[in-house]
Amino acid sequence: MHVHPNYLNSLVRNQTGKTLREHIQDRLIHEAKSLLVQTDWGINEISDGLGFSGQAAFTSLFKKKALVSPSEFRRNAAVSTHI
Repeated sequence: MHVHPNYLNSLVRNQTGKTLREHIQDRLIHEAKSLLVQTDWGINEISDGLGFSGQAAFTSLFKKKALVSPSEFRRNAAVSTHI
């Protein structure tokens, strides 16, 4: 794109109120939620599949963004679909 990352980040933030990093993280969490609900993959498999350096990094970001652990999210999703 021949655009400096800081400039691109500034443009995106001015238009959306979020940084590029936040957009990427939100998308990763969206994908993680889908995988947690739609597959029987383990947390480690999901973190690897989404490119995280390890399960701890994935779990930490997931908890920060979703306010529950990936395991809790999966359990809650399973309960809500069986009502």
